[in-house]
Amino acid sequence: MLYKLGFNAKILDKFIKGITLVGLFSFLNACAGKPPLKDYVLAREAKNFAQKHNANKHANALFYKGGQAYKKAMYFYDRREHDKALEYFTLARRYFEKAEVKARLKMLDGGGEDFL
Repeated sequence: MLYKLGFNAKILDKFIKGITLVGLFSFLNACAGKPPLKDYVLAREAKNFAQKHNANKHANALFYKGGQAYKKAMYFYDRREHDKALEYFTLARRYFEKAEVKARLKMLDGGGEDFL
């Protein structure tokens, strides 16, 4: 029909491909979901508290696992894969919290004064 109105076939094909790409990009972008800002902040603060209580010394394995999960979460967050980022932020927060508790207990058992 548009060919009958005098539109060039090549220009029309490029226009249709462009519209298709824009629609596909909009659809994929909408599937990304909301960014997990709350989980990002909770994981970051859990990491800060774990560092404050020297969890990297007293609970090295848990702190390392938390760091790896946090790096993966940031990778997915930057790529706007929010579902995976949420999963890894939650995992990182759990590891950091466990590392903090273990470090506090070791400081308490060892007679450390700065366990609070």
